[in-house]
Amino acid sequence: MKKHVKNYFEFFKIGEQDIIFSELSGRPANDLHHLIYRGQGGSDDIENIMALTRDEHDQAHFKLKPFLKYKELKKKHDEVVKRRLERTKLTHYGV
Repeated sequence: MKKHVKNYFEFFKIGEQDIIFSELSGRPANDLHHLIYRGQGGSDDIENIMALTRDEHDQAHFKLKPFLKYKELKKKHDEVVKRRLERTKLTHYGV
């Protein structure tokens, strides 16, 4: 399993057989997208990995219109990560 996939699965407590949902649309996701491409210095850390459908992934790579821009993807991803961290914190303290 690739490092970015492993990091994503571990953070969101996803099993290999689980369905992953797009962070944008809520539809089943096919791809994990690096917000900052690895070739541009992006990491495999959870802050840089986002689940997308194939069409959304193509839009993020400017292969399909309407294009998805980094800022809108990052904003949505940060919201999803924040919610996960809040849930983890609540679970950790027995709430």
